[in-house]
Amino acid sequence: MKGHISSNKYVLVRMVLFMTFLLLTVSACRKNSSESKDFDPVVYVLGRIIKNPENPVDVKKHAELAMSKWQNDVVDCKPILVNAVLGKPQKIDKVLLAFTIFDEDRDTIGFVIKEEYVDSNGVKTTLEEDYPAYVHCLPFEVADAHWVAIQIRDKHQQKDGQLWSKYVNTDFEQLVNKYIRSDDFSIESLYPGKFWEDTLPPVWVSVPKANKVDVWVYVYDKAGNKSEDVKLLDSTRRTGEN
Repeated sequence: MKGHISSNKYVLVRMVLFMTFLLLTVSACRKNSSESKDFDPVVYVLGRIIKNPENPVDVKKHAELAMSKWQNDVVDCKPILVNAVLGKPQKIDKVLLAFTIFDEDRDTIGFVIKEEYVDSNGVKTTLEEDYPAYVHCLPFEVADAHWVAIQIRDKHQQKDGQLWSKYVNTDFEQLVNKYIRSDDFSIESLYPGKFWEDTLPPVWVSVPKANKVDVWVYVYDKAGNKSEDVKLLDSTRRTGEN
C-alpha cells in the first residue's frame, strides 16, 4: 500500500516510531551499567577493529584512542571517526559510505567530505561539503557502524544546498507526515533505517584514485566538536567481487 494511509494506520505508524525510539534509547550503552560487567558492546566493536589484521594502522590507532577514551571514566564530548569506507555489498545496487563512529554523548549530527583533485599539470583544487545527515536520526550507540547510500561524483556534481537546508529545517513529525503520504511509503519501509534513507537528500562522494583524487572525512556533533580527518578507503571493487 503506497501513497495513502488511513488515520488508524497513521496512529500505528506514530506508535511504532515512538516505541522504536524508546527501545533504542533504553538499550543505549551507558558507563558502569550492570550489563556492561558481562558484555561491553563498545569494547566489542572497537576490539574487533583493533584485532582485524586487514585494517590499516591508522584505523587501528583511531580505535585504540577511542578505547582509551571509553575506559577513562570521563564522558568525552569530542567524537572519533574510526574509519570511513566506500563499499558495494552483494545484492545491493547502491554504493555505501560506511563509518565507525565513537561518540560518548551520542550527539553526532553530520559529516564533512573533503576532496582534493590533482590535474595532469599537477595543479591541486579542493572541494568541501557539509552533510548534516543525522539531524533527524535516532540516537547512536556509543560505538557502532553507520552507513549512508551515496551518489558517485563523476561529473563535478555538487551538494544541493537548497534541498539540504529544507531537510535540516523540517522537523521530524513533518518528515514522517510527508513520507507516509509519498509513493515510497509502505508498511515495510517503516523500519527506521529505511525511512531515514528514503528522506535523505543526495550525498555526493568521489571515488579515491591514486595521484588524482584524495578524499577525507570527519564527523561533527551538535556542539560543533569535530573528529580528526580520516582518509576515505575504497573497497567497492573488493566488496563487489565477493
